[in-house]
Amino acid sequence: VFDENNNRIATIPTGETAINLTTDVQLTLITGKKYKIVFWAANANAPYTLDETGKVTVNYEGMKTNDESLDAFCRCYEYTAGAEVENPVKLYRPFAQLNVGTKDMDKAVKAGFNKDAAKTKVVVSGIANTLNLLTGEVDGEAEVTCNLNAIPTGETFPKEGYEYLSMDYLLVGKETKSVVDVKWTVTDGTFNSERTFTNVPLQGNYRTNIFGNLLTSPTDFNVEIDPAFNEPDY
Repeated sequence: VFDENNNRIATIPTGETAINLTTDVQLTLITGKKYKIVFWAANANAPYTLDETGKVTVNYEGMKTNDESLDAFCRCYEYTAGAEVENPVKLYRPFAQLNVGTKDMDKAVKAGFNKDAAKTKVVVSGIANTLNLLTGEVDGEAEVTCNLNAIPTGETFPKEGYEYLSMDYLLVGKETKSVVDVKWTVTDGTFNSERTFTNVPLQGNYRTNIFGNLLTSPTDFNVEIDPAFNEPDY
């Protein structure tokens, strides 16, 4: 909890666990005073560090693709004590979700592609590594390598008829839009395909979908931002 001059005056208890994507937070505040209440919700094992100034730092070293535990949510809620509280206080992703999906998985499997052994890798440059939760501003120009990891299972690709090949969370900030080049790799140990998708748009709290017949016709693909992802999940 910060005062209106961004001085930290209290700490919300850490370690609160969200049940059905909600949790209760109780604070003792002085009636009539203005506060900035910073919320940060993330997996305890995710490589994110929140310091006392409200800055989050992301450690990309050793990060793997297709890791759902990297998703996180935040909000800076400005509140005058004693006024009606927004209920619930909805949190938003400061990350863009970058998804790659294919429509020709069955055709590729019949041609010898080993889906069970398939792994993907994603490399993106120009990604922020710090986030100021008070202002929403991000900083940094990191080259992020999301190393080889098994393709997502049990997840439904945002475009009907396509199957997931990769899913990654990239810090760009809620109000920030970026255009990046994506180096993307898929392998099953025998079959290997490397591609570069250029001018890919990213925006915090949105998902960008790259989809097509990527295993049999890698030149056949589309890129789009999905605005439906903008709806808050907390």
